[in-house]
Amino acid sequence: MNRLIKTSVYAAILSLCLAGMSQTYGQFLEAPRASQKGKVSQRVGITDITIKYHRPSVSEREIWGALVPYNEGKPFPWRAGANENTIVDFTHDVKVEGEDLKAGTYGLHMIPAEDEWTIIFSNNSTSWGSFTYNEEEDALRVKVKPEESHMTETLTFSFDEVKATSTVASLNWEKLRVPFNIEVDVHIIVAASFKNELRSVPGFNWQGWNQAAQYSLTNDYDLEQGLKWAEQSLTNQFAGDRNFTTLRTKADILAKMDKTEEAEALMEEALPIGKIGEIHFYGRSLITAEKFDEAIEVFKYNKEKHPDDKFTVWVGLARCYQAMGEKEKAIEHWKVAIEGATEQQKPFYQNILAKLEEEE
Repeated sequence: MNRLIKTSVYAAILSLCLAGMSQTYGQFLEAPRASQKGKVSQRVGITDITIKYHRPSVSEREIWGALVPYNEGKPFPWRAGANENTIVDFTHDVKVEGEDLKAGTYGLHMIPAEDEWTIIFSNNSTSWGSFTYNEEEDALRVKVKPEESHMTETLTFSFDEVKATSTVASLNWEKLRVPFNIEVDVHIIVAASFKNELRSVPGFNWQGWNQAAQYSLTNDYDLEQGLKWAEQSLTNQFAGDRNFTTLRTKADILAKMDKTEEAEALMEEALPIGKIGEIHFYGRSLITAEKFDEAIEVFKYNKEKHPDDKFTVWVGLARCYQAMGEKEKAIEHWKVAIEGATEQQKPFYQNILAKLEEEE
């Protein structure tokens, strides 16, 4: 009898312990779900956009206006998927359909209708579906138009029309596509990121400052700030280096700012310390800018500085003469360059020469 009592007591204690553990750790094992997890990400600039969701299938069901009801004057959001909240995360501030939305993680809900859908970004991203949705937690609502599309059996989010500063996210299910446009102010975000990064390890080498300056130059964005970064790459007490690259970057920014004399003075300092390849590609940039007189002088300087080179300096001169329309000189220089080329390089340059000779 005592044994039975003891057994019952132990069983009761064990039951209480297991109940406590289930409340603390969860009582369900991880098992496959009918609507499996999905995740899709897209980077725009340096901003990462990620959508996490669960993927129901059509399974021969009527979807729109049936399984997913249309708004008939009683708007109740749909979870835009299955199971827990569909969530979307932005690592930086964005614009959705032209409206501002702060960086963060949001519950993504939708109110479907035949002609117009409402996309909802909720500050609550941890609920189960839309059952406890609260409009007061909305961060943003936007209106979009649904589109007919090809058959998609399993609900899919995708990023389409990816551009330098924007993308279109879309929900695709059955024969419907629901797109919404996302824009990113890339230059502002990148510049702010550079300023922060340059306070750490990248700020202790000239390459970091030069990269930031090059970004301003290439994108013609905030050249005054780019000029400050270029100056840091030259004179920073920890990272400054007056080499060909840093001098040229500053000179190029000054030239774009129409400060021609200052730019030319820097390049006069840069050329004597430039390596053969650095000077060559500087000359190529002048060809691209159609500054042929300046380019030819740079290529001639490179030849004088490296008289024993039988390839690079001749390629530079050949390209420049060809761009200037002086075919005979171009042919002459291509022939010398081909003699100095490697066996792997020769076919490429022989093809250029052959085409040029055909034009003669």
